[in-house]
Amino acid sequence: MKYIVKTLGKICHYQFLNLNETEVNNIECGEMDYLAIVESFLLDKCSLENQKICLEDQVSFGVFDASHNKILDFNIGDIKQSDDSGTCFCPEPTFNEGFENCLGSLDYYSGGGPIFEFETTEELNVENFSYSLFSIEHDDEVITLLDHLLYCNEKLENIDFGESSGLNRMLKIWKKNGEIFEIQ
Repeated sequence: MKYIVKTLGKICHYQFLNLNETEVNNIECGEMDYLAIVESFLLDKCSLENQKICLEDQVSFGVFDASHNKILDFNIGDIKQSDDSGTCFCPEPTFNEGFENCLGSLDYYSGGGPIFEFETTEELNVENFSYSLFSIEHDDEVITLLDHLLYCNEKLENIDFGESSGLNRMLKIWKKNGEIFEIQ
């Protein structure tokens, strides 16, 4: 039988891009406002971009059958982290050789998160769900995100995202000299 899993919580949309010194200087000198920076650098040009649900806040899951009947309801605390240790990204060039200077955008939303789809012939059981992590380490902060949702150790297909509304955003440049420039 086919099932849909809908998530609810705090969503993080992240974007990271490498910048050269000239680009950093142009931004620091005020030659570009927030919107110009986003349009020039972040739209379809990111080295790393995705949207995932934050695990620092409460995350809830609803499992629905093909007739849209809710079959199962649970929270992130009800399931275990998978044996997969997860992955981590650090935008600071000191710790990331792939970046000369890193432009990073973190936008937070509240509401519907990833929607997953899977098929199984087994009776649904909360204990068969697990998750893997993706984390972003920056400025002495770690943002822990749900990387994959699994059922019986198989990754579920992320087919869509629920509706959410904005909470706040952050746009920074982590420079190769260790300085951090926050863009207002």
